[in-house]
Amino acid sequence: MDKVVLSRGVFQNRLPLELMKKELKNEDFKAFKHSRLPCNDTSISLGQIAVASRNVYVEVIKGKITPYGCPQFRKNCNSSNPLESCMISFEGTCRIYYMYENRKEVKWMRF
Repeated sequence: MDKVVLSRGVFQNRLPLELMKKELKNEDFKAFKHSRLPCNDTSISLGQIAVASRNVYVEVIKGKITPYGCPQFRKNCNSSNPLESCMISFEGTCRIYYMYENRKEVKWMRF
């Protein structure tokens, strides 16, 4: 792996961007940055829409199924290896189910 994408709001500032690109180049990495969209949180929604258009996790977000209905839940998608934003985000439906499913006070979560 020799490619790195520089994203997030800090890279809207020229100084951190240029310093990081220089350091990465010194270590033989190729750095990429946003060119059509801003690198801050504005672009997160676009990424979520792109992922949602191809995945079952949209059904989870809409409340049509629980995470238990997703074939990836706990098997390939977990807190150590999140595949979608609903497992990555601490407020995400799948993450909440994953983290709290075995606690007595939240047994109501099972459908």
